[in-house]
Amino acid sequence: MKTTLHGAFLLAFSIFQATLVDCIEIFSVKPNLFLIYIVVVCTFCGKSEGAILGAVFGLILDMLIGRFWGLNAVLMMLLGFLISYFCDRVLRDNNILIVLLMVFIETLVYEGFYGAIYSLTMNGGNFFLILLRVVIPEGFYNVLACVPVYFLVKKMGKVLYSDKGETIG
Repeated sequence: MKTTLHGAFLLAFSIFQATLVDCIEIFSVKPNLFLIYIVVVCTFCGKSEGAILGAVFGLILDMLIGRFWGLNAVLMMLLGFLISYFCDRVLRDNNILIVLLMVFIETLVYEGFYGAIYSLTMNGGNFFLILLRVVIPEGFYNVLACVPVYFLVKKMGKVLYSDKGETIG
């Protein structure tokens, strides 16, 4: 059941990311629904599930965007593992404020990494300009877009994580 639900989210986010997200673009900044979902789900799941989910979602994102083939899969896998590890070791209560802070930080890391690669390899210009005009606004946009995703995953938590013996929220 868990795999089916993750697959449904993957299909829905693929459709939204490829089509509808362009309609809600603000100042050339779009939310990254894949990153948001990985961060939200990985705050509730184990390390191996976080890594596998990150790799699968990253691979699909590579197929949709295809900037650097395979890089999204590796980055999402590492982020999924690290978030799950951090939440399993450090956090015991999954509060929405913590999740929003993690979405912002992970967006800065993820998009900052892409901004650095772009500015170094594609002669994209000044990294700090990319950081100020794209990365930080996308972090705030992802935080706003995270709220409904968090509550949806929290509502589905009984189906997703009933085998862990814990309740979400």
